[in-house]
Amino acid sequence: MTSIRSFRESQPLREKQNPTRKILGLALYIQLSSLRRAAKALSETHKVSKTAIWKWVRKLSEKLNISPPKMHRRLIALDETCVRVNGLKYWVYAAIDVDRNEILSMRVFPLRNALTTKIFVEHVLKYCDGRPMFVVDGAPWLREVLERLGLGYYVESFGERSLVESVYSSFKQRTRAFFNSINSNPLNRSERFGRSMLCWNLFIKLFMLYYNHLRG
Repeated sequence: MTSIRSFRESQPLREKQNPTRKILGLALYIQLSSLRRAAKALSETHKVSKTAIWKWVRKLSEKLNISPPKMHRRLIALDETCVRVNGLKYWVYAAIDVDRNEILSMRVFPLRNALTTKIFVEHVLKYCDGRPMFVVDGAPWLREVLERLGLGYYVESFGERSLVESVYSSFKQRTRAFFNSINSNPLNRSERFGRSMLCWNLFIKLFMLYYNHLRG
């Protein structure tokens, strides 16, 4: 009879020999945007837990380079939307290359003001050769930062700026699975904050992978 010890020792080898479970688990998570739903769907053929899929997602994110190349970019749509962490409002900034329909960057911040906007815009400029034009919705913190950095912009409710709205629409369709909110309950407050932010940034990274490279 096979001992429990020898069974456990054989697990890593069997896992390496059969990567199908991980591939399906990651594909389901990218599509469903929910660890619970992905685990439930995968368990119909391959028994797996939410924790296992979470570990696979983290490992993929650590190895995944989704940074766009630095190049000339004519026009960038810039905006932010609200999400929640343990019931509190947080803000996801997004910058979209309008000509290429490409997400240059998405990042979550605990505040929405001139300082966080400046940090985000300077990060976006790393992927731009030259100084692109920006299109925004007229939010004062966006206009203030663009003017301070000497960047050209114009205000528009629809038109070319509507592309960023379509990105947020796709994003919210996937976050609706967990009500646009992430909750985490480690032992102390600082760990809870860090884990929640990690969860959002992991999800955003996989969403960028989906939007820029995998969608039809």
